[in-house]
Amino acid sequence: MRRALFVLAAALVTGALLFWALDYSRGFILIAVGNHMVQISLWLAVLLLAVIWLGWRLLAMLVRPGVRTWRGRGQRRAARQQRELLAAVADYYEGRWQRARAALVRSAKGSAIPGLNYVLAADAAARTGEEQAAQELLQAAEREIPAESPALTLARAEIALRREDIAGAVAELRRGWAAHPRQPRILELLRDCLVRLEDWDGLAELLPALRRTGTGDLGALEARLHAGRLAAAAQAASGDGASGDGAEVAAELAARWAQVPRALKSHPDCLRAHARALIALGDGKRAERELRRYLERDWDPELVLDWEAATRGDPEPRGQLAVAERWLREREPCWQLLLVLGRLCQRLEIRGKSRDYLEQALRLTQRSEIYAELGATLSASGDQLGAVRCYRQAVGASPA
Repeated sequence: MRRALFVLAAALVTGALLFWALDYSRGFILIAVGNHMVQISLWLAVLLLAVIWLGWRLLAMLVRPGVRTWRGRGQRRAARQQRELLAAVADYYEGRWQRARAALVRSAKGSAIPGLNYVLAADAAARTGEEQAAQELLQAAEREIPAESPALTLARAEIALRREDIAGAVAELRRGWAAHPRQPRILELLRDCLVRLEDWDGLAELLPALRRTGTGDLGALEARLHAGRLAAAAQAASGDGASGDGAEVAAELAARWAQVPRALKSHPDCLRAHARALIALGDGKRAERELRRYLERDWDPELVLDWEAATRGDPEPRGQLAVAERWLREREPCWQLLLVLGRLCQRLEIRGKSRDYLEQALRLTQRSEIYAELGATLSASGDQLGAVRCYRQAVGASPA
């Protein structure tokens, strides 16, 4: 009974308040839209706003758990996709190409950078010999990232290199170089391809770009460039020296040698290439002088072999033998110098000393050219059985 009376009293009070609030003499709000007007009491407007706010809060309380569930589901999906991508990348770097390719393609749709997925998948397909699949994956990557991007350029070039299409890789990398002149990986790969092709003029064109970006050991690369040009001149001399073109080849060699910077003219690779070209042109004396001058100043056992080759035009190399014996006294013994001494003594028919030098060389290393030279010395001395043994050992020894 008391509750009923309380509810009735509350209803009466609420009604009185509403009647009081609807009284326009206490203030009202007028809203005009075109020819239509809406007029409501000020306190009724306040009440409506309070009801709307309470309704919005109630709706937020009801919707919030669903929103949290939806967000959590999305976060779990993103975390799962990230784990799949990391596992795919791990498979790629561990060499599981088939698994990596399938996982990379599968996780591409949820990846932040799907183009990268397709590029790696294309590389994995190429490594397993599936060229058609690799091309299709590269086309899929082109739909996600620009076709001239460095990543796609490098992927196409590396796929071409795996099928030994070095010229195709160079063409692709040249296009990439034109679009991205300071991209270091493109420059590095193009440099390596040009060296493999022995395209020395192309490498000379690339060298300023490599110098601007500071890519690689430029001193060694420049030495290799000039040595390669000189070696090409030597090859031309070997092929054309007897056909009436020797003067032209000699002029070409002189021009190439003049292009070598002064600091590199004493580099062993450049010096060796120049000496071999001179020998091919029949100017062994000049080659011998240049090599001997260098060896007196900077000892290089490998160049000793080229020095001996330069002396072969001299039928009586007694002076060269004296020089080589002095080197042996002044320096640590090496198999190259002992082999040269054995050859010089053999040419002078000093076969006992030749045999001694060659046997000393064999005690330092077992190489086929030493066995072959010792076999020739023994054969010339009449020891045919010993010569046969040496020739047999030369077949199974380390190559020259």
